[in-house]
Amino acid sequence: MALGKTGKVRKIRKWKPLLRLRYRCEYLALRVFAILIPRLPRKSVLNAAKALGTVAFYLDARGRKLGHQSLAMAVQHGGLDLGPRNQDEVLKDCYQNFARSFLDLFWFSRLHKENADQWIKIEGESAILDAIGSEHGAVFLTPHYGIFEWASLAVGLRGLSLDIVAQDFKNAALKKVISRAREHSGHRILSRQGAMLKLVRTAKRGGNIALLPDLNLRPQGAAVAINVFGVSAWMTAAHVEISRRCDAPMVLAVCEPQSDGRATLRVLDVIRAGGDNSHLTRTELTQMVWDRIELAVRQRPELWLWMYHHWRYRPSEQSDSASPQADSIRLLVPEKHLSTTAQVDCQTQMARRAA
Repeated sequence: MALGKTGKVRKIRKWKPLLRLRYRCEYLALRVFAILIPRLPRKSVLNAAKALGTVAFYLDARGRKLGHQSLAMAVQHGGLDLGPRNQDEVLKDCYQNFARSFLDLFWFSRLHKENADQWIKIEGESAILDAIGSEHGAVFLTPHYGIFEWASLAVGLRGLSLDIVAQDFKNAALKKVISRAREHSGHRILSRQGAMLKLVRTAKRGGNIALLPDLNLRPQGAAVAINVFGVSAWMTAAHVEISRRCDAPMVLAVCEPQSDGRATLRVLDVIRAGGDNSHLTRTELTQMVWDRIELAVRQRPELWLWMYHHWRYRPSEQSDSASPQADSIRLLVPEKHLSTTAQVDCQTQMARRAA
């Protein structure tokens, strides 16, 4: 009986006229946000983000449960210190932060080169300027942390235009609104289909690209197993492979919100896959990048997206969809285009897992 009702509900939700109405309502609501938010005073935006985040915290039971599980994992295995706060307090702050990040994506349209310094302070700007002047371009990395949308937008106002891979929405109309906001400071938004080859071409030409380094992936493609808060997880190594192939430095940065409505963009490190690090494997370089990010998360844990499946794919736990073929290491771009070091690293991992 219950299963029958569930099936009927799913059919109703997928009914095309109703689906079109839903998509239209979503688009109109987002358009209202895009038009209204930039017109609000900064204090009103901060208050709205706090209210929206609080409501989401209480209504999103699934996300809240996942957040608790992720925090418990990091505390138990990684020794994460939450200070005087409990998990609920950290998660509520997390929801409020990402509500602010969403609203700030649209409020950023008020900023331009002349007034950006009033709202965003940059620590380590020399690394960004070096990346702009480099003939090899740069791989700009920022995790799901803080106001990560502002991180790319801020460097865009400094003259560092980026090619960015964006998530595709089922409602294609939403992508147009979001992409328009993300391209405000001169970036180019790419669809995921064929994105890796496009990013490689951009970096080869000396252009700059942006990637999220904290994506948990199936054990295939450019995924490597690294230590994340004391627990092994399959994480993307696409940034390392592109950096190695194109001799482009990886610029790690986070954008941290301040209580007065401003933000601080901190360059955590600049890591090269070549030179002194040329002997390191993809896994070791990916771990090096993650270690810099984890240090920032430990300092302000409420700014990381704990409601994401950070440990969904782990070496010790095969996913139901995994097969021997899917479980092998397959690179996102044809192996013939890879550096010799990357091919050896790939083959080494396959041999270890087959053993």
